[in-house]
Amino acid sequence: MESYGQMIKDMRSVFMSGKTKSLEWRVTQLKAIINLIDENTEKICATLYEDLHKHKNESMLLESSICKNEAILFINNLAEWMKPQKAAKALAYMMDNACVQKEPLGVTLIIGAWNYPIQLTLLPLIGAIAAGNCCVIKPSEMAPKTAEFLEEYIPRYLDKECVKIVNGGVPETTALLKERFDLILYTGNSHVGKIVMEAASKYLTPVLLELGGK
Repeated sequence: MESYGQMIKDMRSVFMSGKTKSLEWRVTQLKAIINLIDENTEKICATLYEDLHKHKNESMLLESSICKNEAILFINNLAEWMKPQKAAKALAYMMDNACVQKEPLGVTLIIGAWNYPIQLTLLPLIGAIAAGNCCVIKPSEMAPKTAEFLEEYIPRYLDKECVKIVNGGVPETTALLKERFDLILYTGNSHVGKIVMEAASKYLTPVLLELGGK
């Protein structure tokens, strides 16, 4: 199985250059996601129907529109959210200036789910980009047409240096989990969640797990 070490190394170099930290870059990428959705709504709905037999109304409401609205929310508020926030000071430091400055983590991994393959892939991506991170996306192989759509269209709209797609099944996911990320997000069952957590523990990588099923 292919090693993704060089890909992650290249992405980390881009992150360390500071490219993703600017407000301009983040907003540009968020607008690109909106364009991706607006310009391909019919294709998204058709793809979701082919994979999951979802009604068009459900696809538009709970897949496309929710992602678009999330991106708009960040665009409208990001400049304010990125500002340093005043921090409480202990008595010994009353003469100092103290603030909280939010910083991106680095290179993140999103392992998407099959049941809402657009929403549960693009929503985390929107958050990762808005926070100034690079991102590797691993769509669910259980929704193959949607995974193919994401693999084809995301590079058309988003920064290819900072956002990568890896399609495949268990071998590809296993290979990705051998690499060092700065945050891993997984949506799925608890059995795989334990595998993700165990792999992340090697580097003490922070993990977000949205688990369901038995």
